[in-house]
Formats: sequence, C-alpha cells, structure tokens
Amino acid sequence: MATKYKSAIIVIIAFVMQFLFTPPAQAITGDLNNDGTVDADDINIIINVILNKDAATAQIIADINNDGVTDGIDLNAIINIVLGKYQWVEPVINQRTFTVKGISFTMLEVEGGEVDLGKRGVKTVNNFWMMETEMTEALASTLYGRNATQSSNYYYNWVKNTISRNNSYLDGMYPPNSNPPHHSYSDEAPAIMERANYDIQPFLNQLYEYTGHHFRLPTLAEWTFAARGGNYSRGYTYSGSNNASEVGIFNAYTPQSVKQKNPNEIGFYDMSGNVGELVTIDPSPYPCDNCQRLVCGGDAFHVTSPEPYNIIQFATNEDENCFIGLRLVLAD
Repeated sequence: MATKYKSAIIVIIAFVMQFLFTPPAQAITGDLNNDGTVDADDINIIINVILNKDAATAQIIADINNDGVTDGIDLNAIINIVLGKYQWVEPVINQRTFTVKGISFTMLEVEGGEVDLGKRGVKTVNNFWMMETEMTEALASTLYGRNATQSSNYYYNWVKNTISRNNSYLDGMYPPNSNPPHHSYSDEAPAIMERANYDIQPFLNQLYEYTGHHFRLPTLAEWTFAARGGNYSRGYTYSGSNNASEVGIFNAYTPQSVKQKNPNEIGFYDMSGNVGELVTIDPSPYPCDNCQRLVCGGDAFHVTSPEPYNIIQFATNEDENCFIGLRLVLAD
C-alpha cells in the first residue's frame, strides 16, 4: 500500500477512535519498538497485536493501560500520543539528605495520589517523603549503638535455631539440622529489627535529636503506592520491573548491601526484596506498643524469586526474624 494511503488510514482510525474510547488517565509511554519516539510504527505494531498478526507479540509491551488486555483503548492511547495529546514525562524526583554523625541518608518526595489496596479499599495518600533505601546497619549503629557484628551474630543464631526446628521456610537453602556458615554482615546492608516493634522508638528519638525532624513508619497505603511507582507506575510485577533479578535481592544467605539493583519508577530501591519492611495500617504516634504492624515486600531468604511488592504479612512484638527492616517517612 502506498505510504500516503497508509497515512490516511491511520489518521482516519485516529479520529474514529476518538469517539469510541476514552484514553487512560495516567502517564504512558507507547514506544513499543523502543526507537525513542511514539509514531505511526507503534500504531501499526499495536494494530497487528490486536489483529493477532504480529509473530513477536510476546516481546511487545502493548497493554498500555495495564488492564491485562491489548485492545482499542491501548490503540487510542498511542494515537493520542502521536497526535500530541499525551506525552511521557519522566518524574522529577525531589531529594533531601540528612546526616547523622557522618552517616548520610536520602529521602525522596512522593507525589500523592490514589492506591487500590484490594480488600482494604482505595486509599488516598498525600505528598510524603520516604527513605530512598531501607535503613542501613551503619545508620542504625550510629543511632542505637550496636554494630554489624552484633547483627551478624543475631542472624547466625536465628538461622541455626530455625534449621534445628526443621522449618520449611529454609528449604532449598539449608538442609534440616545443617550447620549454616557464619556470614559477615555489611554496614550498608539493611538494619534488622529483632522483633516487629523492637528498638524502633529509640531510632525515632535519636533521629529527632540529630535532625530536628520527626519520623515514623509509613502507612500500608504510602508504602504500597511508592512501591508501585506512584503516579508513574508502569504496572510491573515487582517494584520497578517484571524481571525479578533486576530489582530484587533474593536467594541470598544474608541481607545484602542496599542499592545493588535498579530502582523503581520513582527512585526507590529494594522494595521487592532484601528485607521485609514494617508499616502501619494508619499513621500511629509513638510509643504505640499495641499498634498493629504489617511487613511488606518479601526478603532475601526467598529462594526462587523475591516476593512481589504486594505481599503483606502481619507482625507482632513476638516475631523474631532476621529479615525484617524498616524504611521511614517524615512525619512533619
């Protein structure tokens, strides 16, 4: 077909689709062939996917609005990009850096929005600031006077006791009743909470003393919204990718140094692995010994893959686990 006729057909389709479908109200990319532009070639690709004429469908991300199907809504979205009505905008990530006794950590601002928590309903979150990484052992040691050797010993004893109970949680990594190696624990690895509420308040008190700011655990809604990529979510299975190995620490003998993998869409690291992270259902003042805690995000002990960001477990003061950490948000 002559080029001019092909172009005419594309324009006609564009105007017809305008009246048939409503474009998705979210940031979208549409560059299906990864050539750096969204143009008629991408429109042709998605048409062929819809008509089942594309032999490389498995390699093409054509479900623009992440609803599980490739259909006219996705086609309309790309057409609108070509017509100049949509444009992929990379997020502007605002940062704040705090330093405590020579140890620095970075907070990222998350633009507010809505997050679907399934049975817990759709929640609205306001703008908030959250740690770029899980709290590291270096920061925890500075705040609370412990060190990586103590965490390493705690980790070893926990693994040893768990193995002695023939816990299936460790199947595939350590045989029952085996003797685990004594791995060293890095200062840049996430700090581990020996119990779900244990030693959090001293961290918060010390942070306030050194920074003049109040911190708290994130809510489930805040944590989940950030893990999904906020308003710039691309609907990945894991926090930042559909490929677990790109973003998640798993099948590891100990939690690993933070920021070894890629960040998610809005700059957060390790939200699909390394250590599970404590959150609250609602904002809770401290001290709050009886507040219900949740653990989100999975951890390094998962052998085959990290847990997706939406894995949620309940946590209590009695929980003893060497793979529970935390990532704080600003409370003021």
